[in-house]
Amino acid sequence: MKIFDQLLNSTHPYLSEGNQKLFYSSSFPFLLEDKWEFTSNFKKATLIPVILDANPDDLKDVLEQITPDQYILILGIYHIDDYMDKKFFKSTIEKFKKYTNNVLLVHKNLNLAYETDDNIIYYDCMFNRHKVYYTEYERVAKIPDALWTRYASKESFSIPVSKKMPYRFNKKFLSTNLVYKGLHNSRMRYRAALHDFLEYNKLTEHGFISSPANRFYSNNPSVMQIHDINYGGGFWYPVADSYYEQSFISVYVETLTQSYHKVKCVTEKTFDPLIKGNFVWPFSYPGIIKDLKNFYNFKLPKEISYNYDDEIDNDIRFNKYVYGLKQLLNNSLNDLNKIYIKNKSILDHNRLVFFNRPYDKLYSKVLNKLN
Repeated sequence: MKIFDQLLNSTHPYLSEGNQKLFYSSSFPFLLEDKWEFTSNFKKATLIPVILDANPDDLKDVLEQITPDQYILILGIYHIDDYMDKKFFKSTIEKFKKYTNNVLLVHKNLNLAYETDDNIIYYDCMFNRHKVYYTEYERVAKIPDALWTRYASKESFSIPVSKKMPYRFNKKFLSTNLVYKGLHNSRMRYRAALHDFLEYNKLTEHGFISSPANRFYSNNPSVMQIHDINYGGGFWYPVADSYYEQSFISVYVETLTQSYHKVKCVTEKTFDPLIKGNFVWPFSYPGIIKDLKNFYNFKLPKEISYNYDDEIDNDIRFNKYVYGLKQLLNNSLNDLNKIYIKNKSILDHNRLVFFNRPYDKLYSKVLNKLN
């Protein structure tokens, strides 16, 4: 199956420096599977990849050349938001159908993982990304200006030695919960509320807490990586191992926080602590805890209650979330150490999930749709 080795017409600020450069910066899903063939000859391509936010009318000259044997492949795997449900994907597809009926859309909405619609394809881009960067970094190291990790190194994705000894951690929690100024979407509102809750209840002394004035860096960051972290957004540089080695649980607000758009996705905010060796306390869409256990086969300690996870109302769920967090942090370091010792095997199991769970295969999924 041949894919045109360009991505077309993105308005994303980090993807607008030229089509060829754009394709290779976003190409890791295709590089994971050796069955893909790349071609710079438009007429020989089976698939014409297009970024989700591309305007088909801006591509009129290209789209009008598509033959009945060629397909548009809309890539909705590089970003996710609360509005990206099935209705949104279908409306995006319809915009391209004025030029061709051969349109496929690849997405990462877990709520549609088992959807059988002819035009949409679920692809677990987030898990695949974690697996390859942490366990097979050499496969993506040569991607120029990689979409999320352009100044990263193998050391950025190291895994702490699995020997977090009892009494070694001196903080109860790690909160990589950065609030970006000027953004007022749902997740930023809840992140700000979480930060305020920790301060109001005088819990900040018990954890590592990120803020615009206190941003966490990765292992031995480069100058350009520090610049990205301090002044940019949309990049993925995992927090340094030392923060995980010194803390018990990661406390944070995920990317998705709503319940009424039928959108689900687990991101690096949850996967990083799971592979780095922390327990997790995520605020996200209702049901994320069930997805971690049932879809991914992660394990969570029985001593930590996640009873907020079932609540549908977003604000009520958040209130239950912070109430449960306060109860958890009322435990002494000695008590948390006991929970850690008892559940050390859970942390080891969660780390191994990234090594043992196979990659989600995009090639076979696309091929099934074409057939």
